[in-house]
Amino acid sequence: MVNVIPPAGSDSAREVVLIITDDHTDVDEVVSVLEQKRYDVKTAIFDGKTLKNTPRKAPSAVLCYFTKVDSAIDKIVSTLKERYQPRNIPFIGALNRTNEHLKCFDSLIFPPAHPAQIANRVNSMVRINVMQTEIALRIDTLWQDFRVDYDFTEMSFEDPFRVLFIGKATPEFMVIINALQTRDVEVVAAFTSFSAFDFLHEHAFDAVVMNALTTVEPAMTISETMRRNSKLYHVPTLFLIGDDFDSYDMAYQKGATDLIASSCTEDQISGRILELANYHRIHRQLKTEFEKIGCETCFDKDSRTYSSDFFSAHLARACKYYPTQGLPLSLITVKANPAYDGIVPPEAEKKAYDQLADLIKNMVRMQDAVGRLTDNKFAITFPAQEKARLETVIDRLFGVIDCTAFDLGDGSSKTFRLQIKVNLTQQIEEESAPDLLKRTLQANTPQSSGSNEGLLSANDPEALVTRQRYV
Repeated sequence: MVNVIPPAGSDSAREVVLIITDDHTDVDEVVSVLEQKRYDVKTAIFDGKTLKNTPRKAPSAVLCYFTKVDSAIDKIVSTLKERYQPRNIPFIGALNRTNEHLKCFDSLIFPPAHPAQIANRVNSMVRINVMQTEIALRIDTLWQDFRVDYDFTEMSFEDPFRVLFIGKATPEFMVIINALQTRDVEVVAAFTSFSAFDFLHEHAFDAVVMNALTTVEPAMTISETMRRNSKLYHVPTLFLIGDDFDSYDMAYQKGATDLIASSCTEDQISGRILELANYHRIHRQLKTEFEKIGCETCFDKDSRTYSSDFFSAHLARACKYYPTQGLPLSLITVKANPAYDGIVPPEAEKKAYDQLADLIKNMVRMQDAVGRLTDNKFAITFPAQEKARLETVIDRLFGVIDCTAFDLGDGSSKTFRLQIKVNLTQQIEEESAPDLLKRTLQANTPQSSGSNEGLLSANDPEALVTRQRYV
């Protein structure tokens, strides 16, 4: 029997990660890393019989961090899953290896595990959960509003994983390669950084494993470079390390997904590689679905952003759904006009807006829906994102368009720029879609010209942020 006791008073479930643990002192570093990722972390202590201080509303994820073997883990997870229905929450287990038989978790991590690795896994599971939710909402919009019955893309998860190994062919490295090949994994070996990048740019891989036993610098450089490449950003990178490795923090700062000690068993190492490979394949499948969801009337024909009709219907569905889950929904609108002393031909102006639409679409996440309201007005939804997190999105938008000039056409070598106005808001409680969109478009707070005037207030969802700038 496990008693689950909520804390007194109300609590917020917005971007909350709940940690269930049998030793609160052991999770301090994990809490710190999650807080750096802007999660509100709640900790519930299990004393062997009672689980205290669980939030009343569903969190974004539950991390079970148990240092000892406990037969109650399975019961705790099933109780919390039932309690937080109907919301689908990812449960991540950071457990003693003697608990590896448990099937109640969506993802498992066993020691040795760095706090950054655990926090990254939680963040990844939260992101996948939001992506799956957003896909379901868009499919509902397709059927309910456009009477289009969507068929998922066929993708065989029985196809062998493809893993790239980079580094010297040391005995420890070769043992892992052989172990994966016995599991029908397609292994490609690159013994230099140059050949590694040739493979990475020419083929798709489910994971990249790098030999950091003798020297770690090449692995650090490759991982950091991959994180700067949009095509390779999500491919998991794993370092094989020795017992004397002491650069954990730096490795994760450079983008490592996991650090695996060579002293682990072949099964343990293979299992960690294949779990991350499987996660990446799911991510690729979701990306395929996001690119495909829609119909002829759902897309703007000139930019492949969503049409005004589809976006409005989807925004209405999102505005109803996310408040019921205690999750934020933010909205950005972008309005553009030519910034040119002369006359811009209508064809050139329209082409510039089409290019702007593509730029916007390529700068946001897959789960962020981009709609074209008119030729020169765009809107973007950010599910499960507070507006305080989106200042970097606006900075990135201005930064990219800063470098963009548009052709005047008609054989002229002259170019022109656009003046853009970006507004950012967050839904207030159960605010309707038309009201949210209107409030965003009609923002009349003080404007700035690329300055930081009127920056975001994390505690005031009604605050509007408006920036206007010539680019």
